[in-house]
Amino acid sequence: MDEDVARAIAALDEDADPMHGDHTPAVAELAGMGLRAVEPLTGPLDSDSELTRLHAQRAWEGVVYGRHGFKGGQGFPSAEHEAAAVADLRAVGYSYEAGPDERAAALERLRAWLASAQP
Repeated sequence: MDEDVARAIAALDEDADPMHGDHTPAVAELAGMGLRAVEPLTGPLDSDSELTRLHAQRAWEGVVYGRHGFKGGQGFPSAEHEAAAVADLRAVGYSYEAGPDERAAALERLRAWLASAQP
């Protein structure tokens, strides 16, 4: 894991937006890092802390959205791009609220998704 990713993961739960507690500066930073952040996010995605898992899920979602052209304040370039992002997220099926066994299965699907993702 590179230094920037490690630093952002260490700060994942810090300085949550008061109006949107699921977003932190590190969530946005990790989302912007793209694929290089995904494998390191598997640790926080399986954390004992529900809040950490929520933040990690938002970062993972941000990576997927970014891969499909999402830009903050602008949205997706087309309905097809948005549908592709939703399909990726559904295929993995991760939920921060899921139990340990369901999360483990989703993380295996996430790793398979990552292995097939084109840079």
